[in-house]
Amino acid sequence: MVAGRGCGFEDVYQFNSENGIGTVVPYRRADQHESVHRSATEMVDKLVRPWSKHCGGSSDFVRYAAATANKRGEKTAARMWFTCRAKAKPNCDREQSILCKAADRHLLPVWRDEDAYTAMRNNHFSYEHTRRDMRIQYGVAPDSLAIRPKRIGIAWQQLRASAAVLIEWLPVYQRAGFGRRKSPLPPAS
Repeated sequence: MVAGRGCGFEDVYQFNSENGIGTVVPYRRADQHESVHRSATEMVDKLVRPWSKHCGGSSDFVRYAAATANKRGEKTAARMWFTCRAKAKPNCDREQSILCKAADRHLLPVWRDEDAYTAMRNNHFSYEHTRRDMRIQYGVAPDSLAIRPKRIGIAWQQLRASAAVLIEWLPVYQRAGFGRRKSPLPPAS
């Protein structure tokens, strides 16, 4: 999934972290005052691992729990457990936890330096070309003034997108055998 400024990417992070969905999103600044590159904050380091609460050192991932409903029907927040790498103070030996809503953009179910995140990120781009292909081939949400529809409104864009999907599915139906006429005559013996 890729989120951009126009689609409320803060909401995407929050929804995904509450439901335990691994988010693969390139770094984007929240506003123009933020650095172009990911940097350490008071909650997380540059690799987006939470700081230890006791010594301030970096951490290792232990487990993650998505938001669930407890026995009384109240929704509990998503939480992440981690251990301190430095173990500089006595309390650093124990597991520590943090609520994901404290920093939705940073505290994800899958950490960015894990093998699973790398695999998802490498595999992600092979699926994204379909949107670009639809835009180029059928003029769905075109970037060019030459092929942009003269009518204004979302209904026109939706009609164009639906027609493109219909055209894409016609060869699939044909390969599956739909649309072939059956002969009304019995087979010759």
